[in-house]
Amino acid sequence: MNIRIQDERLFRIRDLADSMGVRIFCADRQLGISGGLLALASIVKNKDDNILFLEEDWRLVTTDMKHTESSIREASEMLSRGEAHVVKLRHRTSPGIPNCASVWKDKTHLMTRLLSPHTNGNRSICSSVYWIQDPSQVFPGLVWRCGNTSHCSRSRHCSWTNNPHLVSLSWWLGNIGPVARADMSHMDNNRNDWEKGRLEPAMNHAPFLWDDMEYVIAHQGTGLFEHADIDRPVSQQSSCGSFDFVLDDGA
Repeated sequence: MNIRIQDERLFRIRDLADSMGVRIFCADRQLGISGGLLALASIVKNKDDNILFLEEDWRLVTTDMKHTESSIREASEMLSRGEAHVVKLRHRTSPGIPNCASVWKDKTHLMTRLLSPHTNGNRSICSSVYWIQDPSQVFPGLVWRCGNTSHCSRSRHCSWTNNPHLVSLSWWLGNIGPVARADMSHMDNNRNDWEKGRLEPAMNHAPFLWDDMEYVIAHQGTGLFEHADIDRPVSQQSSCGSFDFVLDDGA
């Protein structure tokens, strides 16, 4: 967990973590998401382990622990079988706000004809799981059924996000780690600068790092986690911005 030592919430979090047998690793400065992930990755001894990326402003939608365990197990098995490189775990019907993909909800019919900025395709197609029950029927060939209850697509049609996800640590270190390291080197202490230290912009603004790699991204079943940031107004929680696109006349 990447927490500034001077943050007064640390003491409450530390006490809660101690009561649950969870270790907290602190830093004496803000590392950003990229730096925090790199620091935590260096601590894990078994690089074959899977890691769950989960920030503090997410919560489980269900109280059914058997369902939670089953969902994590399915995600882990998809990784171990090589069926997916990343498994997303944001809840499909209760995703919380903001959810950047929602700008496409009333424009689904345009999703294969419009290109998102900085991409070679529409990276929001996979996110149609939030409003379409079976996207594989709407986007055949771009989205397919995978695992037991999941949907998969290529990275060209599924953006990298800092939403909850499960990933193999060895894969992350080999493919995302170098980007995070470069991203961290440009970070400053300006919290309002969404472009530095957050990993998402570094991945999504460079198609050769993500789109062109053709990674397989899965969205597990119904998902598990809802975004619930109670500390900041919505306007400060995301860099979603306004609906922005260009028409692909060749589509």
